Amino acid sequence: MPNPYSVIFATYTERYYLKDVKKKYSKRVQKNMEEAIEGIMRNPEEAISRKIIKTITDQDEMIIGKFDIAIPGQNIGTRSGWRGIVALNNEKKTARVLLVYSKDHVKGTHETAWWQSVIKDRYPELADLLS
Repeated sequence: MPNPYSVIFATYTERYYLKDVKKKYSKRVQKNMEEAIEGIMRNPEEAISRKIIKTITDQDEMIIGKFDIAIPGQNIGTRSGWRGIVALNNEKKTARVLLVYSKDHVKGTHETAWWQSVIKDRYPELADLLS
């Protein structure tokens, strides 16, 4: 079994997006969502090979990926619109969850352009990976 990755939720994600989960559903659902994300990120290589994480960019030791979020028993399925963006550092074995959002958070009509803009603005050290 491969070494598990450390999962880090970026402060921005916790402050602005996971808080919305708690507000819309409950603290229990927020915790369940965090646990579901942590479960995916513990072994990201498998999640990528099973197409749970879709690779956006793969440069050197850093992968930026997108994933859909489902929480069984909470009526939150992968089609409900909750998604996440993660930066995987294969050298340090870290999975940094940059963004967790719903379709309601997207400004404008182009979801990809919106989240890329948020990542470039909030995480300038990763901007070059999305260019």
